[in-house]
Formats: sequence, structure tokens, C-alpha cells
Amino acid sequence: MNRRWYNRVTKTTGVVFLVLFCQALNGQNILNKNLSISVSHQRLGDVLEIMSNKGNFYFSYNSSIIKSDSIVSLSANNRTVKEILDGLLGAGYEYKESGNYLIIRRTPIKITLVTNKAVTEDKFYIVTGYVLDNETGYMLPNASVYEKNMLASALTNQRGYFQVRLKSKTPTAALTVSKEFYEDTTVVIEPRYNQQISIAIMPVSADERVTVIRPEDYFTPDSLKVTFENKAEAVSSVYTDSSAVERTGMGRFLLSSRQRAQALNLEKFFTDRPVQVSITPV
Repeated sequence: MNRRWYNRVTKTTGVVFLVLFCQALNGQNILNKNLSISVSHQRLGDVLEIMSNKGNFYFSYNSSIIKSDSIVSLSANNRTVKEILDGLLGAGYEYKESGNYLIIRRTPIKITLVTNKAVTEDKFYIVTGYVLDNETGYMLPNASVYEKNMLASALTNQRGYFQVRLKSKTPTAALTVSKEFYEDTTVVIEPRYNQQISIAIMPVSADERVTVIRPEDYFTPDSLKVTFENKAEAVSSVYTDSSAVERTGMGRFLLSSRQRAQALNLEKFFTDRPVQVSITPV
């Protein structure tokens, strides 16, 4: 009797586990859902609405990286969501699932490093390269590139190009890129080599405008709505600003445009910020 009861409990537990596993798998498998869709000369935003409706999931993306007014044509029969999106958007995008949301993002730009094979014999070595926007790929002018320990810095030109000279005697080196409205990015480099490097930096997320497409009614695709959600956090910072003099009339007169750009980019580096309070709107 005990053994029969034990076998029954074991089988029941196995079935329950299998059901829960399948449900969890299906809930996290938006990209592999099969859809059939046929459109001709329709707005990309409208096509995404139809997909959201048919698949019963949400789309979320930064409106600056997808042109929802683009006119597209597509005929797909029993194709996966990923295959359909690849056909609509082409290369350069990646997809991330979060619950019932499918987030569309630009594929991160890979950081490339080209190093000369021979170690320089000079007291200094030269690092050159470009700073790019990670989402658009555009070269960024007036970005500050600096090595904190050596106090060496440069500012990118209008083509995003920079050149900085570093001391060979220092055993380690790391370049930090700062630009207003972008996240600071630090890259460790190989010291004592003349080298060229490309650095991609991310825009501050608080400035992003996110488009969310919702499956409001599974049976009536035409009733779908496109809404805009600003997911920015209101950030209040308490700090001592040592660069206030640069914003006076005399300070602006004495500083060149390149110096003012450096001051804006490096403001966080030269100020003391003991307290930062983040307030998220309800």
C-alpha cells in the first residue's frame, strides 16, 4: 500500500512539474511564437500592432531607433516572431523578452582595438580613435576622453576623433569617455602600445522616449492603440559645484567653446556628490 501510494504521489508531482515547466517556457518564448501576417504598403507601426494583437504580447522600443512611419510590405505564413521582425527591421537590432514584453533595441556596437605589434621605445605612447553613439552609430563630437591617474585628456573633433598621449612608465591604463547626456564609459587598454580604439557610449536612459504597443483586443486588431510612456526618473542631486564660476558672464567670456565642453562633460569628475536621491513618479 505504501509503495503504491508513493508511486502515485511521484507521478502526480512529475505531471505538475511538467505542466508548470511548460507554462513557464511558453511565457518566456515570445520570439518563437508562430504568426501568419500579410500586409502591403502599411506603416511599420501598424504592422507591429497587428503582430502584438495576433501574438497577445507587448512591444516596447525607443522611438528614436525605429521609424514607425516607414512603409513596409510583408507576407509571412506560420513564421516565428523573430523571423518576421528580422524581415521587417533588417540587421542591427536585438530582442529581449521581459515577462509579456518584447523589447526591441539596437545591437550594441562592438568595441574594436587595433594595437601595433611593437612596443614603443619612447617615453610616451599615442592612443587614437573614435567615440560613437551606441544606438545610432553616429560619431560624437565634443566628448571628453581622459586617463584619470595620468591626468591626460582630449576632446573629440566634429568627426568623433581623438588623440591622447600617455606615459609609458605607467604599468596600467584605462580611458574614460564622458559626454553630457551620455553614460560614462571606461575601457582598459594595453599600456606602452601605440593603438587605435573605437568606444561606443550609451545615452542616459532617463532621456529615452519609449513606445509601448499593447494587445488591447485580440479579436479586433484595428482597435489597438500606440501609447507613449516616459519612463524617466526624476533625479534630485545634492552636491557642491566647483565649476559654478564657469557659468558666470566673465567665466563664459574667458573660456573657449572646447573648454566649456570639457567642463560640462567632466562636471561629475570634479564635483563632490555625497547624496543622490531618486524619485520615481507613480
